[in-house]
Amino acid sequence: MRPYLVFDVNETLLDLSALDPHFQAYFGDKRFRKDWFNQVLQSAFSSTILGSYHNFGLVARSALTMVANQNDISLEQDAYTSILGQMRQLPAHPDVLPGIIRLKEAGFQMSALTNSPYEVAKDQIDHAGLSEYMDSVLSVDASMALKPARAVYAYASQALDQEAHNLCLIAAHPWDIAGAMRSGWQGAFITRHDKAWNPLFEEPSYHGIDLLDIAIQLSEL
Repeated sequence: MRPYLVFDVNETLLDLSALDPHFQAYFGDKRFRKDWFNQVLQSAFSSTILGSYHNFGLVARSALTMVANQNDISLEQDAYTSILGQMRQLPAHPDVLPGIIRLKEAGFQMSALTNSPYEVAKDQIDHAGLSEYMDSVLSVDASMALKPARAVYAYASQALDQEAHNLCLIAAHPWDIAGAMRSGWQGAFITRHDKAWNPLFEEPSYHGIDLLDIAIQLSEL
């Protein structure tokens, strides 16, 4: 039986490098974009471990403040508005649409599952031109937890009316896939240019350099 495919959104489907001009403008160097997103993830993990849920938008905003403070940079409100607003209008990676079209033509059902609030996630998927291929867009807000908490994957399984073993998470984040697999899902890891699998985690069923590579593997099932 072919799995039901669930996609992570930020970095997996969407290219965060579109934020680089904003970080260049407000932080003086586009490299701070990676520092910021790493802080976003660190804060999200901390919240998950502590069992203290915070909306991902607040996590992202707080991470901007932290990175600015760490580097003695003063941010005005327009910096927050500009950077966080751009998150709603990120382009898809070049491999994403060809990969998703191939999967759709092969008959796979597909949905998105993201830490982003639903309204942001819906705008992201719409702006990237992917909404017509997704059965649904799910936000972790409904589970009151952030990935990779088990509650997120349990919520998605229930929302999609699928048994855990029939779900496959496609992501560019090893921790996300590991969380899904610990919840009984399958996993497909997109390595992209700066990603590597964490050897501490169980290997996923599929590895690919991009989404089209993963789509080809899945289409051969």
